[in-house]
Amino acid sequence: MTSKHLAAPLLVSALLAGCGGGGSKSSNNSSSSDTPAATATYSFVRPTVGAHLVYAQKLADNLNNTVSRTMVRDITAVNADGSFTAHEEDPSHNRIVAGTVDQSLYPTDYQYNASGQPTA
Repeated sequence: MTSKHLAAPLLVSALLAGCGGGGSKSSNNSSSSDTPAATATYSFVRPTVGAHLVYAQKLADNLNNTVSRTMVRDITAVNADGSFTAHEEDPSHNRIVAGTVDQSLYPTDYQYNASGQPTA
């Protein structure tokens, strides 16, 4: 009978010891901090006519294929209200097909509002 009474507290002790705690932060832990990271904000800079941007893009599609391509954006017009038009294309003009999806970047003209958000 005493073995039953002794086994139950040992089992409970083992379960509590394996639980690990972690309910509160230790004030002596120098690697953790209660202060949140600073938030960075950026102002949109409107482009000027003739601005030329070359950049690389790497994306993964829904079939987990990785697509890497180079893109060029040329600003072709800036309106008085700050909206602008850009021409974008892949300078290599390579056709990129991932699975059954054509990921090629065909030459296209885009319109953006004064905040740089695409509108057409």
